[in-house]
Amino acid sequence: MSGGLTLDLLGVTARIDAPEPWRGFLARLWQPFVVEPSPGAVQLRIGIGIEGDMHCLELGDTMLRSTDAWLLANELRATLAAEVLRRCDAAVDLHAAALRRDGVGLLLVGPSGAGKTTAAASLAAEGWILFGDDFAPVTADGRVLAFPKPLGIKAARAWTHAPENWRRLPWPPPPEGMFLVPATEIGRVAEAGAALAATHVVVLVPGSETGAEPLSPARAAMRCVEHCGTLGPATLAAMVRMVERTACWTLGYADHDEVLPFLRGLFGT
Repeated sequence: MSGGLTLDLLGVTARIDAPEPWRGFLARLWQPFVVEPSPGAVQLRIGIGIEGDMHCLELGDTMLRSTDAWLLANELRATLAAEVLRRCDAAVDLHAAALRRDGVGLLLVGPSGAGKTTAAASLAAEGWILFGDDFAPVTADGRVLAFPKPLGIKAARAWTHAPENWRRLPWPPPPEGMFLVPATEIGRVAEAGAALAATHVVVLVPGSETGAEPLSPARAAMRCVEHCGTLGPATLAAMVRMVERTACWTLGYADHDEVLPFLRGLFGT
């Protein structure tokens, strides 16, 4: 039986036509964005089908096929994030995790593999409100918009540490490689599109000498620009606005396990 799922992605309306069990799976993954269908225009249409043991993802004129449902779900995640950036009014996409607690707006900025998702998931489990784990749309005036998309976990061995409710999924089968976890299974999440004013920015520098170094707002803005998906005057201006009233550091470390102790010490938790 086929069905549809409508998502409101920061003002971008996406319609995903998919059969079960895909529809139920995606509804849980993207729960913060699921809305009732409305007569308004759909800006993005995506189709998902099953042909034997093959899963098919239709994106305009492009058809992607895989026997691994997790990989295809991750392709969908990347596509939706890219479309949000292209169509919404956010100025730039910053590679950062964003969280808030007790008036503190925290950004963990860094490259892929720096441990942003791992740190964000741990902090969310400790009571921080999750705005996003690795993709932070930043408006021209420096506000970070909540985009609590599914978290991507790269190693299948981490499946045993995934939330128990999620591991009880009847479908898809346990992953053999990367997998996704709904942000709502990790902890409290911000309402999609809610604005975060950063008060603390930590630029993660994996594989470097262990230690933290304070940054001036000007230097922090330049370091953040290095981790933006788009470059240009608008990018720099947005980063300057974002960090102008923040406390900033770079954090070097050889092991991801060194990140959380620094953050806990910084905020006295």
